[in-house]
Formats: sequence, structure tokens, C-alpha cells
Amino acid sequence: MSSILAANSDFRKKKQLKRSIVFNLLIAGKPGSGRSTLINSLCGRNIVQGGTSFSKLDKFYNNQESLDLEDISKNEIPVSLRHEIVELEDDHGIKIQLNLTDTINLNNNLNSQPDIELIKNFITSHFDDVLLEENRLKRNPRFKDSRIHVCLYLIEPTGHGLKEFDIEFMKNIGERCNVLPIICKSDTLTEGELKLNKRLIIEDIKYHNIPIYDFVATSNGDDDEEYEYNEYLNGVLPFSVIGSNEIYQVNNEEVRGRKYEHFTEGNIILDIEDATKSDFVTLRNVLFISHLNDFKEYTHEILYEKYRTETLSGSSNVPLPSRNYKPSTAGSVNETKENSNNENLSMEEQSVEVDENGDNSYLAKEEQIRLEEEKLKQFELRIQNELLMKRQELLKREEELRQIEKRLELEAQMK
Repeated sequence: MSSILAANSDFRKKKQLKRSIVFNLLIAGKPGSGRSTLINSLCGRNIVQGGTSFSKLDKFYNNQESLDLEDISKNEIPVSLRHEIVELEDDHGIKIQLNLTDTINLNNNLNSQPDIELIKNFITSHFDDVLLEENRLKRNPRFKDSRIHVCLYLIEPTGHGLKEFDIEFMKNIGERCNVLPIICKSDTLTEGELKLNKRLIIEDIKYHNIPIYDFVATSNGDDDEEYEYNEYLNGVLPFSVIGSNEIYQVNNEEVRGRKYEHFTEGNIILDIEDATKSDFVTLRNVLFISHLNDFKEYTHEILYEKYRTETLSGSSNVPLPSRNYKPSTAGSVNETKENSNNENLSMEEQSVEVDENGDNSYLAKEEQIRLEEEKLKQFELRIQNELLMKRQELLKREEELRQIEKRLELEAQMK
């Protein structure tokens, strides 16, 4: 009997290990900020090819006869998104399905506001997918939750804090996603320069009330050691990282690092995992080990719940729910609590329970259907109103362009 129980336990363990933890990560930064290198460094292998944004620009402008500001403004290349799925596995056999979204050509045009709107709409669309799924009478048991759990935003260290685009981007994206600010290519800075950039960036974040992820405020544990660790992480922000696509042999060990030529000491290999040089290891541990579930829970319980309330109530001034708030799990498609008691239940089995006896059952089901239909109508009405406003805005802009063209034609004729 004991052997059967042991075998059954091993079977359940193997089955659990086969199920990957899904984690959705967005990497955002301007061309040349090292997004591709950071992705490869986090994954421990070369997943994406670098220089995608620059090659796209070169291809676009190769056939252009002139590159003056007027031509560039007329031929702006919109930001695009690149998706990769990577499976990671730790030493204990725990698998993470990492769904990566990379931004190509972000903040590379004269007017970058559409870039922010596109990415925010992309994140919001996944909230809408979950909201629609929750409101279905018959749920899809194979529904995949694609909500972005973390956005790594790469900031160029200028010694002057945040740029206007950095502020606008993090303000908008922080409403829908956990944002972690990253100082890219920190190996180009001295220790003093790095401290200065970190201080100025944090000062700007506080001054402009930018909603980045707060490790202390979002913690739901009472453990003193955990609290101290979260305080430490808040003190480290923004994370400074060094990335590399190259592997070198150092003291008979393979090291992912960067190679520098020194005029007296020859070649120097900088290990990107050297904690005295960057926060790369801390960032990787936060993403994939210590705070992975915290990011997912905060996305569902706080950010999504706020959006859901706003959408169904038609209000945009709903405050963030308390961290201790536990939303109703009836019919929820939250995938964050992998070990919950409802783990093996299908979406249909998690639907709201009603009395199945006689007229009470019929009336309860009828009321449930009416409420679901009302929610869907409100949601559809909001979408229609937004589309109408967008159309009106486009028509207004087209009219303005026509007026400008007429004025230019008249000026040309007068000359």
C-alpha cells in the first residue's frame, strides 16, 4: 500500500512539474538600449537577434533620396511588437513559460505619443479578453491569460534624470502593468555616475507620481526578513544592468560577460553576474524566483480589478483596491495561484452556484443571465463610444490637414 501511495505521489509531482508557470514579460526601450541583449542574458541563451530596430530603419531609408526633417516626419515608422516564447527550468525542475514581448522602434519618431497609446492599448486588450471570458455563460477551459505581468523599461543614463518620453511612458503603462525601471548599459558609468543617475531618476519618479512597482507597499507578508528584503529592493531601484551575448572562459569556467581591452592589463572580462558591478542577478531573481507570484497576483487583484470596476461602472476615477482585498474567485480566470484548491476545476465548474431545485433555480439562472447581458451591454457601449470619439478625432485632424494644404497652396500661388 505504501508503495502505491509513493508511486501516486511521484506521479502527481511529475505531473505538476510538467505544468509550466506562465509569466508574461514586456521589454520596452528605445533602439540601442540593449533590449535584445537583456532578453538573451535573462534567458541564459541567445533567443533574439540584436539590432532589429536599426535594421528596420536602414531598410526603410535605403531607398530615400533625402533625409530632411520633412521627409522623416511624413514617413514615420510606427512602433511594432515582437513576441517570443521561451521555456526556462531551474535546478529543481520547475518550469516557467516566459512569454516575451519586445518593442521595436519605440520613441524613434518626432511624435512618439502614438507609440505609448499602441502599447497601452495592447496591454489593455488582454484585460478585455479576461473580462469578456469572465462574462461568458459558458467558459473556455483552455483560455490563456495573456495579461502582461511586468514591464521592464530601459532608461538611458543621461545624468539629468528622466526625459519627457520616459515620464509619459511609465505614467501611462504603470496604470495597467507593474513597471520596473532599468538603467541600461550601466558598465559605461563610473560608480559615482551610477549613483547620481539612480538618485535623479528616483527623484523624478517621486516628483511626477509615476506608478512604478513598490516592493514594500505591495508586499502581503508579515515576515520581518521579507520586509527587509523588499526595503532593500526599493533602495536598489532603478536596477542597473549589464547584458551580453558572449560566453567566455574565465578560470576554467564559462562566464557570460563583456570583453574590454585595457592598455596595460590586456583583455578584461566583466562578468554580468558580478553583483559589485550591476544589479542583474537581483533583477533575475526578483523576476523568476522571489516575486514572480507577487507580480501575477498584483496584476490580477489590483490592476485588473481596478480596470474591471472602471469598465463595468463607466468611471475612470476608481482608486486602486487594497493589497489585502481578495476579489471573488467565482469564475475567475486568474492563473496566479497555482496551488489553490480550485486548481483542477474547469472554468465551467467555477461558475456561480445557484439553487438547482424547482422555480428558485430557474429564477436564479434567469437573473444571472440578465446581469451578464447588462454587463456586456455596458462594455459594448463603452467600446462604441471610444471608437466614435476616435473617428471624430481623425476627422478633425483630416480637416486640419486639408486646411493646412489649402493655405500652403495659396502661399505658393502668391509667391
